Amino acid sequence: MDHKEDDTRNSNHFFHPLQFALWALVIIIISIFGIHYYLNPFSLASLFSNAPTYTLLSEAEQAPWETLTVKPKETLFTLLKRAGVSSGDYYKTIALQNAQSLLAQLKPNQHIYVLTTPDHTLEKLIYKNSDTQYLEIIYPKNAPPTATIITQQVSTKLKSANGIIQSSLSEAASTANISDNLIAEFTNIFSWDIDFSHQVQAGDKFIIIYSQPYIDGKASPSANILAAEFITHQKKYIAIQYQNSDSSIGYYTPTGENLAKTFLRTPLNYKYVSSPFNSNRMHPILHIVRPHEGVDLAAPTGTPIKASGNGIITFRGRKGGYGNAIIIQHGEHYSSLYAHMSKFSPHFHTRSPVKKGQVIGYVGHTGLADGAHLHYEFRIDGVHYDPMTVKLPQAQPIPTSEKTAFLAYANKMITQLNNISG
Repeated sequence: MDHKEDDTRNSNHFFHPLQFALWALVIIIISIFGIHYYLNPFSLASLFSNAPTYTLLSEAEQAPWETLTVKPKETLFTLLKRAGVSSGDYYKTIALQNAQSLLAQLKPNQHIYVLTTPDHTLEKLIYKNSDTQYLEIIYPKNAPPTATIITQQVSTKLKSANGIIQSSLSEAASTANISDNLIAEFTNIFSWDIDFSHQVQAGDKFIIIYSQPYIDGKASPSANILAAEFITHQKKYIAIQYQNSDSSIGYYTPTGENLAKTFLRTPLNYKYVSSPFNSNRMHPILHIVRPHEGVDLAAPTGTPIKASGNGIITFRGRKGGYGNAIIIQHGEHYSSLYAHMSKFSPHFHTRSPVKKGQVIGYVGHTGLADGAHLHYEFRIDGVHYDPMTVKLPQAQPIPTSEKTAFLAYANKMITQLNNISG
């Protein structure tokens, strides 16, 4: 009886073989999960979650993903074929209902990101279909592919930048960490009054207040200027962005005048004025005094020429010493002439309507011209005026009914500009 008591007592100090096996199995399982989590800390959580996983666009822009750039007239089929993807994967892709319509609208220079196996079998495909959305297709080994439209997280921050020009506006913008897109918008806002290619000088100052969107934490190139200031030749220019009650958005002076004009000051990107408006100019080829009733803007052959305003093309063809020329009638009082073109745009002909900024032709030196340039004339009621100095009619100002609200908003923005300038 004492012996039995000893056996019972001693049995509490040792594991039964089945207990030992069970504990060993638990330790092995915990070790496996521990090693797995150490190597891939995010995948473990996904084993216990029904939440969908997707690829961040920033990941797809890096290796081992491949970026495919759409070429002109290229389709998804030819794009994937160029990347070595089989036609079978292509047909699986277009069979997806929510992917077919999006991928049928490819445009030149768009990007498609693909992740493939060594034998070029698709594993994933991403197509960015808007500023804040993209399509991701996943190709499982033993199941049909699935397509998901992913909406990116968007946030916005109010930011500002300022600088002083030493040698060029682009260099000053780079020093102030301003993107190329933002400084291009800045110059476009003031382009009606300032020729940034030729009028900017050392000591000029600029200030920009803008909203910067972030998509999935990454700064978007589509920043929006809310207010801006440029000081040159001791003159200050201020632009305030404002949305009217009709939802139209424009840039205005602090008093509510529209910065936009109904005409472009110059209808192309030129290098320099090779011959100004001059009623007593000596003609460089004819060698006689002959009024120069326009301005010659030197630019490389082939530089696009834009219509300076909305109107109707009343002449398109060869016109004596003008060479290839176009005349546009802008309403009842205004007209413009573009001469010495190398060729015309195929989209416009005599009697074609045209809008401001549309390309109507290209720089050349046809007719009486001693080098590639655009001869540009601007007429009011048939009378020639210097295109570089003529007062251009402005677009509509802030409506009277909204003037009080605008002035209050403009004063707040001007205060912020002043605070930045110090």
